[in-house]
Amino acid sequence: MKYLPVRSRLQILSDLRAVEIFLSLVETENLTRTAEALSIAPSTVSKKLTELELRANVRLFHRTTRQLSVTPAGQAFYRHCARLLDEAEAVERTLNPDAEDPAGLIR
Repeated sequence: MKYLPVRSRLQILSDLRAVEIFLSLVETENLTRTAEALSIAPSTVSKKLTELELRANVRLFHRTTRQLSVTPAGQAFYRHCARLLDEAEAVERTLNPDAEDPAGLIR
């Protein structure tokens, strides 16, 4: 199988970090908890979600100042993205099987 792209085939999913953030948001339904879990700023979570929704041209969450709930489109997107991220992690483990082992100089 040859892969010779004329242009990128990935538009919505061009940023796997945004997908990871989206998955965490669905699971926590909380922007601050997602930011804390991923060790990033809440503004980054918000920005990545907005970028993802713009690329997808669909709202993935209903937002109020106090609540975040996933839309039906977001639920469908979540199911696909969860499998996608599982596969991406499997690829990383295959290419770097020692990545989960502690590494570094012990003093």
